[in-house]
Amino acid sequence: MTKIETTLLEAVGNLFKNKESNLGIVGHVEHSHMLQFQRELIEDMFGLKTVDSPFHEELCGAFRDIHSYKYLDDPTFAIALDKRLSARGIPMEERKKAIEHVKSIMVELKGAAYQERESGWHPDLKEICDMTRNAVYHKPKHLRPFTGGGPAPERNPKNGY
Repeated sequence: MTKIETTLLEAVGNLFKNKESNLGIVGHVEHSHMLQFQRELIEDMFGLKTVDSPFHEELCGAFRDIHSYKYLDDPTFAIALDKRLSARGIPMEERKKAIEHVKSIMVELKGAAYQERESGWHPDLKEICDMTRNAVYHKPKHLRPFTGGGPAPERNPKNGY
């Protein structure tokens, strides 16, 4: 190998060895596009855990109903699921098993990829809400135009600019 090829190989190797923070890359990972896949994964996991139950369809239907408006880690998820299942006439043993299945799913998903509650929220949501709700009260900011890095041209009455 020539000296240039060796240098290039070392540079690429060092690039892959460095962590994101060393390269100056922001470590934010966007999860909002994964929300639908994550919801389907959770519902499939619950369906696989209850497949042997004679009340499988009712259990899955009640789970989907509650999961459509509550996250798994919501403190009232188990209560709402129990109430929905009791309203559908599911025996107490099956309801307890279903709640245990929900807890086991949460334990399985508690890794770094479990972001159900955080999915879909923009990091600057507070500023966005303020801007859209109070848009009438905000004063517009005058910014000088971007000129490609050089100094901005000054106004010259002779040229009309």
